[in-house]
Formats: sequence, structure tokens, C-alpha cells
Amino acid sequence: WNLLCRPEWSERLAQLLGPNLLLWRSQVFLKPPGAPEITWHQASVYLSEEAYKCTLFPSNINELFQLTTWVAFDDVDYDNGCLQFIPGTQRQIHVTQLGGGDSESFAKAKVKLDIKVDNDKVANMIMEPGEFVIFTERCVHGSPPNVTKDRRRWGMAFRTILPDCLVYGKDVIKHN
Repeated sequence: WNLLCRPEWSERLAQLLGPNLLLWRSQVFLKPPGAPEITWHQASVYLSEEAYKCTLFPSNINELFQLTTWVAFDDVDYDNGCLQFIPGTQRQIHVTQLGGGDSESFAKAKVKLDIKVDNDKVANMIMEPGEFVIFTERCVHGSPPNVTKDRRRWGMAFRTILPDCLVYGKDVIKHN
């Protein structure tokens, strides 16, 4: 909580979403040596770890409603599986298909996007411990495998939404 409340983060989030913010989820991402890739995906398509049902129900799906702040706890580079982004993909929601794998876990679901990837335009997020990146739920992202023998990639994501966004369905009470 203290990390997310730091002005370096909270002020940037407020510039994008407005002054009323709600932290709805945090998640640790540990990618040990030998861990596989995380395929290209948009959080707006699945918005859950289950890959097949929505978790967030914004009042307007066409407006910005969720941001992810991802902070590095280790040195992060291509070899240990840095985050990667495809610039410009936040402009639309792309069609997603499950390509096999485990449908109970997004990380193992082998999601396939209906999108052509130009590897020359992929942005690799090389980071030092304490550095962070903020991105929208629509930005296509993923990460290569950790091909190192002895270096993990450890980070944490904080997901911030607008208070009028329902979490876990229509039967949930709105946040005020």
C-alpha cells in the first residue's frame, strides 16, 4: 500500500484516471529460471486469471477504466523475461482465442491474439529494481521465457480502477 501511495505513482495514476482511484488487486509475478513465455494478451479481454470470464465491468468499456503499475524487484532484462509491449495496440480490443493449454490459468492458457506482431516495433522494458511502468488494460503485452540458469525475474503489479467499475460481476455492490 505504501508503494502505491507514493506520489511518483499516485499522481501519475490520477493524471490518467482522475482523483478517485480504487486498488482492486495486486499480484506478485515471479519468473524463475526456465519459466516459459507469457503469450501476447490484453488484460481488457480476460481481466482475470481464469482467461474465460470477465472480472471487471466498467461503466463505459470505451473509456480508460483500469491501469496496471508493474514494479521491478530484480534487475529485469530480455534474458530473464522482461515485459514487452506492442506500441499503439491500446487503441482497440483485439480478438482473443484460447490456443490450448490449461483454461483454469491464464499463464498456461496459451492465448492467441488476432494481431500481427512486428518484432522490430516491440518495446522491451529493461528495468532496474524500483523502476516501474504504468499501462492500460488494452495495451498488448507479454514476456519472453526466462532463459537464464540462475536469475529470476520478480515484480509486482498493482491494478487500479475507477470506483464505478464493478468487480466480479453485476451482483457486487458498487464502490463509492
